[in-house]
Amino acid sequence: MSENKLQQYNEIINSLISESIHCSPSSWSEGKLTIDCDGHAMNCALKNSNSDDKAKLSEKLRALCEELYVTMAKNNDVWTTATMHFYKEKDSWHFNTDFIYPEAEEKLEDDPSVSDDTRELLKEKVANFIKDYFDWNTEAYERSKDTSDKGQENIHITEQKYDEIISKYCPPNFLRQPIAFGSEPNHDPSNEKIIEVIATKDRSLIKTKHTRLMGGIDLSDEYEYGLGLIDDTWYLLSVCVVIDGEKYDSL
Repeated sequence: MSENKLQQYNEIINSLISESIHCSPSSWSEGKLTIDCDGHAMNCALKNSNSDDKAKLSEKLRALCEELYVTMAKNNDVWTTATMHFYKEKDSWHFNTDFIYPEAEEKLEDDPSVSDDTRELLKEKVANFIKDYFDWNTEAYERSKDTSDKGQENIHITEQKYDEIISKYCPPNFLRQPIAFGSEPNHDPSNEKIIEVIATKDRSLIKTKHTRLMGGIDLSDEYEYGLGLIDDTWYLLSVCVVIDGEKYDSL
């Protein structure tokens, strides 16, 4: 990543380094923070290969790791591993960073041996998610119009209700995107229809088209729902809107 591009994340990165040093034993003169994330689950490690003393990760450090990933992902800067090496030199702390990005997406090929029952299960799961999302969006939008002093409480309820949907359809410890809702929901069971099912033994891609017309202008969206088989259960792993051939995860 170029230095100019990295500058927009300076505040979060500096906070990460500061908290990493705070979490490190006083005996350390260097350390390495490693953040691994596949877009859904995140692992953080703070280590020093030259010391037997162990660091203790704080909740603040974990929250900052998540904040860095989400902030960069909003700018379509999605990495799988971030490494931050910090070291003390002449009584001052210095650091450098490194980011590893995913390889080009492998095209999923349909496996004809996948049963019709499995394909129907996958379609049903996506259809149920669309309905649940639509109901959540409708309630969230109505709640947002409440001008009383319940504003903060309503935001909490909306977040909580969305997290219930995530828990229902996604694997444990799933790292979701920030919520978004409005008068025109992204998903609507009356207008969004499944147009293609690509399935393998443990992965699947369900393509849909959400038809929307406004003033005679076609504002339709296409979505791709990625699912994976984990411990004998099909989980929703991504919901990408496809714009000009580019995919943007909104789950």
